[in-house]
Amino acid sequence: MLQLNFHPFPVLKTHHLVLRQLEPGDAQAIFSLRTDERVNEFLDRPGAGSMDDALAFIDKINKGIENNEWIYWAIVPKNEQGLAGTICYWNIEKEKHKADIGYELLPGFQRRGIMQEAKSAVIEFGFSVLKLRIIDAWLHKDNQRSIKILEKNNFIRDFEAEEKAHKDEENRNIIIYSLINNLQTDEMIFREARITDIPEIQKVRNSVKENTLSDPALVTDKDVEDYITRRGKGWVCEMDNHIVGFAIADLQDNNIWALFIHPEYEGKGIGKRLHDEMLDWYFARTQSAVWLGTSPDTRAEQFYRNAGWKEVGIHRKGEIKFEMTAGEWKKGTVE
Repeated sequence: MLQLNFHPFPVLKTHHLVLRQLEPGDAQAIFSLRTDERVNEFLDRPGAGSMDDALAFIDKINKGIENNEWIYWAIVPKNEQGLAGTICYWNIEKEKHKADIGYELLPGFQRRGIMQEAKSAVIEFGFSVLKLRIIDAWLHKDNQRSIKILEKNNFIRDFEAEEKAHKDEENRNIIIYSLINNLQTDEMIFREARITDIPEIQKVRNSVKENTLSDPALVTDKDVEDYITRRGKGWVCEMDNHIVGFAIADLQDNNIWALFIHPEYEGKGIGKRLHDEMLDWYFARTQSAVWLGTSPDTRAEQFYRNAGWKEVGIHRKGEIKFEMTAGEWKKGTVE
């Protein structure tokens, strides 16, 4: 669980900016941020009707920081008067090491690279100091400027989270982007798969000696994209700046769609790490059993048996069908 302590306030400094705590003297800028139609075009929030409202907002924010409920910075360009905007972590879920990021910038400071510089510093603080695992951003689907800056910072659209959010009619126009912290072990980097990883994912898939494809064209780049963006999620392991293993879970069909390691990188524990990350994610979202198929008399068969999978039948052309239940997975992780 996250242990939050914002005392003293964590002032962040970059080449051009100081990110500091809000002060009563910022009331005019806060009033402008919360009343300017251009800033609030895609925001659904109460405005500031007066300077007293702006001062009350600053007081509320600082009390929340004092209680370690959220962290909220004023973005102040060096050698300039007054704040340019704000950036914050809020809706912090301590058990999940997760928080939402929010940000806004006065029109006079836009298109100067200020938000990119501020966001980079805040993301680094979130991962290295707060020890966040996931940073989410909720935004209006038409907010193209915000979408571009999120994608520039490697945020990935989370269609599954959107589907859940859209059950509330008030969220019908909301889209959700997520950034997952890289999990590093020595020289290995484990992270969520991106669309740009697909060419290297395909190289790994076609390098394996077991469970090979009769025709590599059977699994297209579009298929992989569909599985890692819409149907489920994917994870990769990077070593030496190359993807050496990957795993993909299909939440729609309750299936492990792929788990492959490049032959030159076998025996390093990569498969188990990808396997465990994938199943932790899967059973955090559903209690339905998950299944997979693999060729008999292979190292893959033995890997799944050792991992606690139960043989339940035959799949397709003689493959062994394995199943893992939520109860068995929880039992195995506890033991």
